[in-house]
Amino acid sequence: MERVNRWKTYTDEQLEEVEKVSSRYKSCLDAGKTERESVSLAADMAKEAGYKDLAEYVKENAELKCGDKVYVNQMGKALALFQIGEEPLERGMNILGAHVDSPRLDVKQNPLYEESELAYLDTHYYGGIKKYQWAAIPLALHGTVAKKDGTTVDITIGEKEDDPVLVISDLLIHLAGEQMEKKASEDSKNINFDTKPKVIISAAGMCDAGRIRHHLKHNLWRPESTIVFAGYQAEGTLGRTLVEGGKTVKLFGETIDVEARIVNVEGLSGHADRKGLLEWIGAFETKPDRVFMVHGEDTVCTSFAMTLNQEYGLNAEAPFSGSVFDLAANQWLTETAGVPINKAKAAQRKAIGVYGRLVAAGERLLQVIRHNEGGANKDLAKFADQIHALCDKWDR
Repeated sequence: MERVNRWKTYTDEQLEEVEKVSSRYKSCLDAGKTERESVSLAADMAKEAGYKDLAEYVKENAELKCGDKVYVNQMGKALALFQIGEEPLERGMNILGAHVDSPRLDVKQNPLYEESELAYLDTHYYGGIKKYQWAAIPLALHGTVAKKDGTTVDITIGEKEDDPVLVISDLLIHLAGEQMEKKASEDSKNINFDTKPKVIISAAGMCDAGRIRHHLKHNLWRPESTIVFAGYQAEGTLGRTLVEGGKTVKLFGETIDVEARIVNVEGLSGHADRKGLLEWIGAFETKPDRVFMVHGEDTVCTSFAMTLNQEYGLNAEAPFSGSVFDLAANQWLTETAGVPINKAKAAQRKAIGVYGRLVAAGERLLQVIRHNEGGANKDLAKFADQIHALCDKWDR
C-alpha cells in the first residue's frame, strides 16, 4: 500500500496558513525562553483576546457574569485563564492544561566564590537537556533581579547582535576520551570507595533525598569521619535527627550506627533572616491586605506573625498545612490544627554491626549480578573484572 505524503495534498492557501502558524510558533519560542517570559507573553496574548485580570474584579468588588473572560497570574510563573459559562459550577467544567517546558541552566542566588570582579557561580539545570549539550554553544542570560526595596528588574543579555554572549567551554575532543566515559552518578558513588582523606561537598536537601544519602550511608559509621551541616535542618528530616544527636538512622533499608562526628554550623542560609524579611515587607508602598507565614517551624512562624500584627499593623497569620483560604472571597474555607511530629525513640531503633552491613552489601551485589543477566558481553566482562579486582584487594 502506497502512502500519500499529506504535505503534497495541501493547497497554496493551506501552505500559507502553515507558514503563518510556524512563524508565530517560532516567535513565541524566541520571546518565551524562561517560565516567567512565557507566562508574561501568554498574559499579553490573553489581554489581546479580551481576558481581564481577576485582580481588577476583586479590587472593584465586581461580580463575574456569564461570558466574562478572566486570567490569574500566579507570581509570574503560572497562568490560569477562565471563561465563565452559563451552567453552574456544580454541573462541571472543562479544564485544559499545558506545561511551560523551558530547558535552561539556572544560576543559584549565592555565588560559591566572589572576589574583585570575578564570581564562581553554582548552577542547576531543567528540561531534560544533558549536561554536555550546554558546552561550546552561545548562550544568553535571562533573569529577574529582586532589589532590597521590593522592586524587580528584568534583564536579558546576549540576544542582540552587539550583546556579549555566555559560553561554557569544553575540552578538546582528543583530550576528553576519559572524561566522556564517565557517568556523574557513578563517579559520585565511587568517591566512597577511595580510601584517601577527602572533603565531599554534596547538596543536602536536609538529607532526605539525593546523593548525600549514599555518602552518609558509607561514612556515618566511620569514627574518623566528620559530617558538617552548613544549612538549616527542618523538623522531621534526617538532617535534623543527626544534628540532634541520633545514634542510629535508617538508609536504603539498613540501620546505620552514627559513629561520625556531627558538626552544625549555624547562621548560613540561602533564605532571608528575620531582619531581611522585615526590611522587605516594610518597603512596600501599598501594604498587603493579608500576610501568610507558610514556611518555617511552628513557633517561629507564629512569633513572626505576631510581630507583623503588633509592630507593623498587618493582618498576618501562620496557618497549618491543609488550611485553605479563598483570596477572592477573603475568607477561610478550612482551618486545620497542627499535628506534632513524633520523633522515633532511640530504644526503638535496632542497630546492626558493621560486619552485618558487609554481608548485606554482598547480598545486594548478587542481586545486581542477577539483574544484569542477558546484558552485553562487553559490559558483563567489565563488571566481572571490577568484582575480581575488589576481591583481590580484600582477600587476605
